[in-house]
Amino acid sequence: MTSRSPSLTAAAAALMCLLCLGEARADTVNARCDIYPKGWDTASKVMACTVSQRQGHVAIDRSDGVRHELSPQGAAGHYIDENGRKAIRSRGLGSKGQIYRLAVESIFVYWDTAGLPGGAEARLANSKPGVLPALAPPPVPFDQR
Repeated sequence: MTSRSPSLTAAAAALMCLLCLGEARADTVNARCDIYPKGWDTASKVMACTVSQRQGHVAIDRSDGVRHELSPQGAAGHYIDENGRKAIRSRGLGSKGQIYRLAVESIFVYWDTAGLPGGAEARLANSKPGVLPALAPPPVPFDQR
């Protein structure tokens, strides 16, 4: 009979624990996005969007096909977009949503989709919640406590 080394047994046990945890999904919500070009005080577009958050990273998928990917940078609420430009998240909407100030526009994200043109629901044709290798999902919805 052969004996297994303690390190091999520990490694096998750790692997089994990881497999038992399964996969966590991104925190994804349907929302309404109001788009304000930089310097404007009225929205140029109002559309359905989805907002996903995982481990501090934020993705905004708009129904017009535009996707914004924001990576955390330094202090809470500070990001770098997919083009390396600064972006900031504000809480100016309270529990109704969040504001993302990007280099060329601001996106006002509202959790309530009732204000969408034509009463359309906030569902994107190709939106599927992403399966992520996180151990636990972040608090729901983003920063609302």
